[in-house]
Order: sequence, then structure tokens, then C-alpha cells
Amino acid sequence: MSPVRVLDTRAGTGAPKAAVAAGGTVALDLSGSVPAGATAAVLNVTVTQPKAAGFLTAFGDGQAVPKASSIDFTAGASVAGAVIVPLVNGKADFFNGSGGTIALWGAQAKVVGELKRLQDCLGEFQDTEVQVGEIRALATAMLAAGEAPAVTLLAMGEVTAGLALRQRVAREDFGRRFAAFAGIDGQRRISALLRGKPGR
Repeated sequence: MSPVRVLDTRAGTGAPKAAVAAGGTVALDLSGSVPAGATAAVLNVTVTQPKAAGFLTAFGDGQAVPKASSIDFTAGASVAGAVIVPLVNGKADFFNGSGGTIALWGAQAKVVGELKRLQDCLGEFQDTEVQVGEIRALATAMLAAGEAPAVTLLAMGEVTAGLALRQRVAREDFGRRFAAFAGIDGQRRISALLRGKPGR
């Protein structure tokens, strides 16, 4: 899956169609493309057409500009990098720390979303494993105490069977997703992300 362009000041995508002024800030709303409550996103960000050397800083919307830069650049050079962007209510700001205008664009790294889905599959499997263990332990204790009505044990067995089905589905889903994620295309996207290449 290719990265999704979420910001381009040259085309008016995600921000006004205009160069980012010297010392200016651009706000980006990612609330429609990140999970609710997300506190950060990974973007492939490119600074291009800079009129002067400087730096770009990504930070949570409405917060103070951090002293650390996200990308450093020189006049006239396009520079790309993978940036972990803090979010406040799904929004992030980008500060142009140079004495000249810049153009800015960014693409959301879909590889992060894929990792999150793999994590969700593992979480589902582990959750059901814990629940099955608890139910079996309770059934064993009830039998040992002679307090295990047949109808109760039958109901517990049905619940356990349902959880086992959820486990099997989660295991199969993880297998499919991981096979696709670990393929050649996935390896290339991870490599590009770690190198900071934007992947147009």
C-alpha cells in the first residue's frame, strides 16, 4: 500500500496553497486518517524550494515550538525525512525555522497502520487466551468444591468454544497480514521509511 499524501503546500492539500513564510507555521489536521485518541503519527515529510537555510520542526497543534528540529535544510535543496509528528486532537503544526519561504509536503506512512493491525490481531489472541484460562480455572475450582451445576458447566463450555473460535480467526488473520507485511513490497517500504525517503 502506497503512502497517502496528506500535505502539500504547492497544491493546497491539507493546507493553503502558498509557500510557508519565514518563521511561519502550518497546521495539519490528521483526525480523519488516524485512530481516535492517537497522540502521534509517522509522516514522510519533504521540505522543498527553501529560499534560505534553516530547519523544520513538527509539534502538537497549539503547543510551544520545541527547540529540537525535525529536518534541517540548506538553501535550494529538497530534504526528506521520516518524522514522528505529535498530535493534539488529531492535529499537528510545522514551523519553518528559516529566514526564507519553503514548500512543504508530507505523506502518511501506511506501514505504521499495518503494524497497528498486526498488534491488534495479537492482542485479540492474547485476550481470548486469558479469558479461556480464567474460565477453565473457575470450572476446575467449582468441580473441586462440588459446586458445578451441569447447566453452568455447559454454559462455560459454550463460552470457551466461542473464545476458541475468536482465537482461530485472530491467528489466521495475523498469518495473512504478516505474510503480506513481510513480503518484498513491505520490506521496501520499511527500508524507505527508515531512510527517510518520501515515496511519492
